Amino acid sequence: MTPIQGLLARSALRGFQLFCLLFVLAGLANINTLIAAVEDRFQGEISIPDLCWKILPVTAPLIPSFLLIVFVEINLRRLQRPTHEPDQPWTVDPMWRAKHIRLNNRVQIWIITSCCLAYLGIAVPFAVGTEKTPFMIFFGVFGLVLIAMARLFWLNRKWNRSELRMADVPGVIGGPFSGVVILQQAFAPGTAFEVCLKCLQTTRQSSNSGDSGPPSTTETVWSSTLHIDKTLPPDGPNRTLVPFSFAIPFECESTSDWKSRSSTSIQWNLVVNRKNAISTGGAVFPVPVYKTINSRQDFELDEDFIEPFTQEVDVPALLSQMHMTRQPLLSGGERLTFTHWNQKSLVSIIAL
Repeated sequence: MTPIQGLLARSALRGFQLFCLLFVLAGLANINTLIAAVEDRFQGEISIPDLCWKILPVTAPLIPSFLLIVFVEINLRRLQRPTHEPDQPWTVDPMWRAKHIRLNNRVQIWIITSCCLAYLGIAVPFAVGTEKTPFMIFFGVFGLVLIAMARLFWLNRKWNRSELRMADVPGVIGGPFSGVVILQQAFAPGTAFEVCLKCLQTTRQSSNSGDSGPPSTTETVWSSTLHIDKTLPPDGPNRTLVPFSFAIPFECESTSDWKSRSSTSIQWNLVVNRKNAISTGGAVFPVPVYKTINSRQDFELDEDFIEPFTQEVDVPALLSQMHMTRQPLLSGGERLTFTHWNQKSLVSIIAL
């Protein structure tokens, strides 16, 4: 985005904020009517449905317009991102520059708060005011869904406060990417964690391409996963320190510049979760990965750092579980043979 485009975008967003402010003032203009209706309700002069119809002229314009003003303000701050050195694009992010990424729960809190305000201030008064059973059932079910969402975010709150301390910045393509993930939760000894570094490529369709497909598609073009079951000694209560170290192939692409207007963008994420976890949880860190002067095509990772922490795999037991057999080859390699048919399948089919 050019400086002129940035100026026009900020001006348009400020204008939209002023437009939303008119609805805020319209809602506040009906406050006196609402207060009088509340007083009449305490005196038993009006019913609860009638009171709800006095609430809606205040909350219906006030809540959505206030939330839109806040949303626009957040986007205005994103448009004013700091500049960086041309040869050090990772310094654009203060957390990347400090080698310390901190996640937070602010996005989840804003989502739940916005939904609760809209539900209690608009949906509930409307449902009660109409006195129609279908509306009450519909918004009652919606309330249960909202509670389920709040519980989901609550269960995931500790993962959303995880931290990442990187050994070096940036992660080097054709080089290493190492560090420690700090989880704000104590886990039982021997708990296995899955640490995955992945490169995501997002391709956006141009407006004049005529393609009826989705506006953008994201695919994982490279990934590597570590299974860690021995962590570092904790530096405080309710903290788990998970080390990791990856070798990034020289053929990978660098993180895309946030100013780039290309139809294809690259993002690198470090994803941490419990191994084979099917419940809520997990932390996702956007990380800087770039090709630098230290990038080498023949780079090989020193396994001595991470090997003591990785989970040991019983290869014979794993092959037996997958019904695979291993046969040495004269050339020095191995042939793995597997079959989809086994005795358990035969017994199951006969029983069925």
